[in-house]
Amino acid sequence: MGDREEYKLSNEEHEALIDLLQVLKEIEVSPERISNWDTSKVTYTSLMFNSTYSLTTIYVSDVFDVSSVNVSNNMFANATSLVGGNGTTYGPGHTDKEYARTDTPDAPGYFTAR
Repeated sequence: MGDREEYKLSNEEHEALIDLLQVLKEIEVSPERISNWDTSKVTYTSLMFNSTYSLTTIYVSDVFDVSSVNVSNNMFANATSLVGGNGTTYGPGHTDKEYARTDTPDAPGYFTAR
């Protein structure tokens, strides 16, 4: 898969996403290329972006939803280069799903709106 390609999931694959960490490992997709994924049924995101030292931007759309996530330990641990769309920088005190949202002035996060 080239650097500029985006991995697109079918509607059936969207419905089947439960463990996003495993999906990312199996298909080896760059976290920047998940902007169109409907993650509303994902329940586990622990270590999802863990130790992605060179990752600076994660693009998401409004269908990237983590409200069903119930385990997100260290989701962003050691993602030290990460910067949200409004300029929020990585902080070691914010490594779970709390910052798994589009970065805005009123709600800091690590995502950038696509």
